[in-house]
Amino acid sequence: MRTLKGRRVAVLAADGFEKVELMIPVAALKAAGAKVDVIPDPNYIGVPTPPSPLRPDVLKAVTAAIQRFHGPEMHVFPMMSTGASDGSFFRAQGIPVYDVDGSWGISPDDERAHGLDERIPVRAMYDDVLHWEMIITALTG
Repeated sequence: MRTLKGRRVAVLAADGFEKVELMIPVAALKAAGAKVDVIPDPNYIGVPTPPSPLRPDVLKAVTAAIQRFHGPEMHVFPMMSTGASDGSFFRAQGIPVYDVDGSWGISPDDERAHGLDERIPVRAMYDDVLHWEMIITALTG
C-alpha cells in the first residue's frame, strides 16, 4: 500500500460486520500512515436492544450437545455477540434471540472466517447438523 501519511480516512461501519472485517483494513490504513476515524452508518435503522434473557433450558440443551461431541469436560460460557445477526430487530419486537454455533475447526488451519478461502472441516459440517438436531429435539420435545 502506498503511503497515506498526513491523510485522514473515514471508515463507515455498518451493522452486522465482523470485527476482523473492520480491524484488519483499519490496521493497514494506520500502518500506511493515515489517521483513521471509524464512524457508524447514518442510515442504520436498528435500535439498541437489551440481551435476550439466558434461559436455563436453552443452556442445558446447548451444553448437552457440546458435551456429546466434545466430551463431558467441555464447558459452555454464554456470551453476547455485538454483530453479524438480525437479532436486534427481533429483540426490538420482544422476541428473544439465541445464536448457537456447533461448528468447529482446527486452529490455526481453519481460521479463515469471511476470507476468500473460508472453510471448515467436512466432518464439522455434519457434526453441526447433529448438534442442531439435538438442541431442537431437546427444546421441542
